[in-house]
Amino acid sequence: MGAASLVPEKRLGLVLESWPLVIGAIFSAFALFLPGGSGARSQEASMAVKVLELHHHGIRIGPSPADVKKAYGFYHDVLGLDADQGRPTIPTIDGYWMDVGGTAQIHLMGVDGQSKFAQGPDKDPSRPHVALAVPDIQEAKAELERMGVEHWVTRGVVGPESQQIFMYDPFGNMIELHQIGTCRCVTSSRKPVGGMG
Repeated sequence: MGAASLVPEKRLGLVLESWPLVIGAIFSAFALFLPGGSGARSQEASMAVKVLELHHHGIRIGPSPADVKKAYGFYHDVLGLDADQGRPTIPTIDGYWMDVGGTAQIHLMGVDGQSKFAQGPDKDPSRPHVALAVPDIQEAKAELERMGVEHWVTRGVVGPESQQIFMYDPFGNMIELHQIGTCRCVTSSRKPVGGMG
């Protein structure tokens, strides 16, 4: 006999008996989406590194002055990109930072072998990479450590206060993280030439 065939008093009793189970199920469903829950929006997912912007793509070019000039010619004359005149001199990494649409750059890096900033053959900031800006470099570093992501830090590459975190994705692509506002990639927030910060 189904609940519909019961007399009204018995149906009400069945509903009242089931009410705590219904409320419990509703609260359990909401808990899945609260921080620390076990559902799709768990604390694990909400604690990812916060990325604000794509800043640059670093690529390797030949190390000789002729190679660097040839690369500049292609990116300027063929693609119509202009060089950022404020690029600092980076020891062992010759090249240009080419502006792309005012919101990003392509970093042309003329390096022979490893740069002086390398911490090993696979830990060289002059290797091809994609750079992303984060709101707080120290928080990003702590989060990578919490998640157990292998990474390394370089300091002083583009200025005395610069700090960059590098890592590889699961497919061998190098990723750089740096503090928002410390890169010249976004032309509207760029400091005057000589004002790297």
